[in-house]
Amino acid sequence: MKAEEVDLTIDSLMPLPEKILKEGDLLTDVEIYLMYHGRPVLYKRKGVPVTKSFLLESAELLKNLYIKREDTRIIVERIHQRLLELYNKEPDLKVLREVFGEMGSLMDTVLALPNKENLDVVKRFTGELAGYMESHPDSAYLVAFTLKKDFTTSLHISNVGALVSGFALHLGYKGEDYKKLVISAFMHDVGKIKVPDEILKKPGKLTDEEYRIMKMHPVWGADILKSTGNIEHVPVALFHHECMDGSGYPSGLTGDKIPDEAKIVQICDIYEALTGVRPYREPMDPYEALTLVREQFLKKKKIDKDLYADFVIFLYRNRTED
Repeated sequence: MKAEEVDLTIDSLMPLPEKILKEGDLLTDVEIYLMYHGRPVLYKRKGVPVTKSFLLESAELLKNLYIKREDTRIIVERIHQRLLELYNKEPDLKVLREVFGEMGSLMDTVLALPNKENLDVVKRFTGELAGYMESHPDSAYLVAFTLKKDFTTSLHISNVGALVSGFALHLGYKGEDYKKLVISAFMHDVGKIKVPDEILKKPGKLTDEEYRIMKMHPVWGADILKSTGNIEHVPVALFHHECMDGSGYPSGLTGDKIPDEAKIVQICDIYEALTGVRPYREPMDPYEALTLVREQFLKKKKIDKDLYADFVIFLYRNRTED
């Protein structure tokens, strides 16, 4: 494919998320640029569809492909149209898989640049999702079937959001409290945008220094949320790695000092991390994951025993009801 030089700077562009490239049709009306010797060149014109041959050709170039920051609005609007169509349907397993797949695409797009405008998009979309889920409470017992098996930060966030949206309904959350919690769940790992990819995607054990950097993501996430006017979602982002016995981070909080909402997101976060694909190990099945949580977290008094029991019941109903 012939590339054309353009009069753009890197500051007006953002990296093209891999998941969005694979979606293909989301990019039909978006220009794609290739960074060549430090300068952007036009790689795909607006209106040209993304074909299988284009994907094969682009596979090795992905890290050097960019889109205009302003064009994320085109992608976001297309995702929104798809979601609104899905929200007009009854939430069976197929529909929910599509809903959370679209939410994963959204997170992949907007969290590449977590400014106020993009986080406002997250709030709007996840607020609508919360309304849809709450109006169909039985959908809580399908969400575990919707989890995607892959490894990207955006997919992890979407999976955790799916679990929280179901688990919170199971626990009796409703109205504004429910909506706030679901939004917080989709923002809980926003700080990972500041963690280098070589740490996030490392296929082995982190060094002490790498782990120290990784443990900064709750603080960085809280800072991003504060700076964008999302104060009400800071507690979950900041405290979802705290443990009941004080061994968590970043503050070493204990017991009731940890917000209930952070505890809810934490147990969903742990379960998703264990059952999802990771660069350093194969995913566990649900029984293995819950056994590990019991042995390494519950018995060591790192998580709330009643919350663990509720989560087991929630997952059991997900596994036995269709």
